[in-house]
Amino acid sequence: MAFTKHPPFKPDAVFIDGQIRLMPASVEGVMSWEDYIQRQFERHISKYFHCGVSCVVLAFDDYAHVPSAKNMTQTKRRRNLPSLEFNARDCLPPCVPTGENFTRCISNRAFKSKVIQLVIHRLTMNLACSEGQCLVVDYTGAPVRHFSRASGREPEPIPGLEGNLGEADVKFVPYTSFFPKLQVDSVDGDSLPIALLHMEKGFSGNISLLRLETKLKGGGDSSPQAKRRKTGRVYEYVDVRALFECFVCMVAPQSSSGGCVVSHVGHEISMLVCLIGLSGTDFTRGIPLVSGKTLYDLLPELWMRLCRSYVPSTGQLAPDAALELLLSRIYHKKFPNHSADCGLGGVLGSLMQSKLSEKTKARLPSPEVLHCTVRNINWLLRYWRELCPPNPLQPEFGYCRLRTGAVVFASDCP
Repeated sequence: MAFTKHPPFKPDAVFIDGQIRLMPASVEGVMSWEDYIQRQFERHISKYFHCGVSCVVLAFDDYAHVPSAKNMTQTKRRRNLPSLEFNARDCLPPCVPTGENFTRCISNRAFKSKVIQLVIHRLTMNLACSEGQCLVVDYTGAPVRHFSRASGREPEPIPGLEGNLGEADVKFVPYTSFFPKLQVDSVDGDSLPIALLHMEKGFSGNISLLRLETKLKGGGDSSPQAKRRKTGRVYEYVDVRALFECFVCMVAPQSSSGGCVVSHVGHEISMLVCLIGLSGTDFTRGIPLVSGKTLYDLLPELWMRLCRSYVPSTGQLAPDAALELLLSRIYHKKFPNHSADCGLGGVLGSLMQSKLSEKTKARLPSPEVLHCTVRNINWLLRYWRELCPPNPLQPEFGYCRLRTGAVVFASDCP
């Protein structure tokens, strides 16, 4: 089983996505910054040191290296939040903001940076670990290893890590070179496909993810008593090696009508990421009217068409082929009674002439938007595989910069 309640193995080190831990479940009443840091960080880190973990890595986003192509999804998340006037020279308020005001404040980059600096200062000044244990802080510049003050050892940079990665999402990958059994604590959904792609590249160790439990429809206790019970967050572990082998050795071959596609062996996870990209990520728009669950349910219908759209020599989708073979099939199978299976133009044209509601028709994408999304996926593949990919602001990747400086999807450029 890849999904378990308990750790699948004892890790050599634990990587914590600090960006996620900046957001508490709730902030009610008066809370000091000291209490906030203890609740969100110190307790969590101390738990691992008490269990005997030799190294805990705490990572935050380095905004100087976060890809510019993330601008659209970040703007969308903040569009309903009132703006906050706060700059790098301002001081944090004496107490932690409460309720929705905290979300408004922590969404301000300058405010968030101040909080991160405070967290790092307190953790490194009051580090409670034993001999042979250390805390690595990966924020800006090279990651720095910190030891307990009792040890008398000065902080030191870690050789071999250049510190040029932006998002905390991807920062765990280089640590697998030092720790072949790594546990990653992150509720961010990107961590799993990134870890699976690392396996596909040839990583021989293992990674476990501690994340919020996936709740499947129809699963678990559905009794009235269970529905009335209020429960806190439930977490699960993912054995990435077990999941990787299950998909590559069982799911992908069974989705191919003719069995294993020899030319695409070793690219199964990359092709899965293409479908993940179609469901929506930080760098891609989800295709309208089609959920991630629908895409997975259609996997046997789509796999061979995905093989014909994906070019193993480049590790990318061929955009025109993807539209005619893959996207056309997705929308035909989504609305089988309203569309003709005759290429993307034919499918979308028949849907527009069908008896679907006007609201649904208005949400149907144009071929230009879908072509842009496929190009965005090609950049996503390179980013998650290479970590330091080429500049996304190129026509082949489907992003562009407006005169205002904002980065948008190429299909939205005037």
